[in-house]
Amino acid sequence: MIRKALIFLNGIFIIWAFMMVFYTLAPGLSEWIMADVYLNHGLVAWIMVNTCFLVQVLATVGMIFQNRQFMNFTIPFLLFYGVGGLLVFDWSYELAPLHTLRLIMTFTVVYFFFAALKKLQIIKLAIWVVIGTVVFVGFKVYQGEYFKANPEIAKYVTAEK
Repeated sequence: MIRKALIFLNGIFIIWAFMMVFYTLAPGLSEWIMADVYLNHGLVAWIMVNTCFLVQVLATVGMIFQNRQFMNFTIPFLLFYGVGGLLVFDWSYELAPLHTLRLIMTFTVVYFFFAALKKLQIIKLAIWVVIGTVVFVGFKVYQGEYFKANPEIAKYVTAEK
């Protein structure tokens, strides 16, 4: 039941994030809507800026297919972008949908932990979290270098308005 609810909630935000590629609100808000990044800089830039979307897709696919290894692999990403986003970004009205997304990511991590504990798969959880952490660190290094090489794209991910 909880898994299905999380699949549904994550699915709503996956669709919402995907639609934001094709829709830009009023001028001045395009920094918070990913359409500007995608249309002007391409898919790689959009993924670098909107990593939450990709992480949610991966976590949701893991839940749909009930692949615990895949779910556990995404935990470091979900923690950083979900819980970390809640702590870094301000709690303004404009960011309310994004904070809802981050809360769902946080609930997803809690579900992944409890699902592993319920099945007594602590060792498998630890192994896949370590693998996910190694990949996450590599991704963050690449992302940082990408933003250094493309400062016009890096402005989209600052915590400041």
